[in-house]
Amino acid sequence: MTVVTVVTVVTVVTVVTVVTVVTGGDRRRPAATGGDRRRPGRYPSVGPRRLARVEIRDRTPDDLDACTKALAEVQASDRYPVDWPRDPAGWLTPDGMVRAWIAVEGAAVLGHVALTRDMEVTRLFVVPAARGSGLAARLLGTVRAAVEAPLKLEVSSEGTAAIAFYERSGWRRVGSGRARWLNAAGEPALVHHYVSPPAGSGSTGRLPRSGEEEVG
Repeated sequence: MTVVTVVTVVTVVTVVTVVTVVTGGDRRRPAATGGDRRRPGRYPSVGPRRLARVEIRDRTPDDLDACTKALAEVQASDRYPVDWPRDPAGWLTPDGMVRAWIAVEGAAVLGHVALTRDMEVTRLFVVPAARGSGLAARLLGTVRAAVEAPLKLEVSSEGTAAIAFYERSGWRRVGSGRARWLNAAGEPALVHHYVSPPAGSGSTGRLPRSGEEEVG
């Protein structure tokens, strides 16, 4: 009897996949496409070198929509005003207002200030993206250049950056008191009263150091 042995040889083929990584320069994560990734509604950053492009001019009724948009930026960042007004355009035009100025770059309003008939500076703010460029000082200087009489203003005790700005600009505190409106804690706000530097002093405030905030 003959026995036949059949041997089956199984050949295993190993497939090696080679992944080639092309380095070729910058290995950082590629930037996403699709436009500007800043938060919606944010303004472009305005540094000192771009400050010359910003125009300060009288506010007109046609500017109120853009001013309201700028105010919304400030209120979201700093709670100024503490509560969003039912009528933002009316808030920007307080009783007794005789003139208002805006800082603009193109169609965007970057800053605002108003003056009342009793020589009070009010509604002064600069959008967050434009701070650190000396814009608040320019707005305040514009008001001072427009009138010869001494000016006054009031600022909440919670506005530490604003207080530092005014005092650095030569404004002098002459008193303090409680306001009729409420602060963030729901209490009558403590406000400080300031008067402008003497005429001809030339003090409008230095450019803030990097990281400092201006008036909100």
